[in-house]
Amino acid sequence: MIRLKQVRVPVYGDGIKGDATFEISRQCYGCKYIDNLYYQSCKAFPEEIPGDILSGEFDHTKPHPTQKNNIVFEPTLAESSQK
Repeated sequence: MIRLKQVRVPVYGDGIKGDATFEISRQCYGCKYIDNLYYQSCKAFPEEIPGDILSGEFDHTKPHPTQKNNIVFEPTLAESSQK
């Protein structure tokens, strides 16, 4: 079962100012490497997180085939203390 989390991110540009809501995997949301402002990049994927990781279809406890480094999911302190 894929577990998703709704997040709100700021949206700015071309006369747009406000928030957008979208869903990402709970694994990404709870990872210490995620960019908590936009939820679209992290230390493992500084340009853009692949869709199959964001959607939860790929378990990022192992490197993704497109990855150029060995950084994988690590829970935030808050997430690891809840287990």
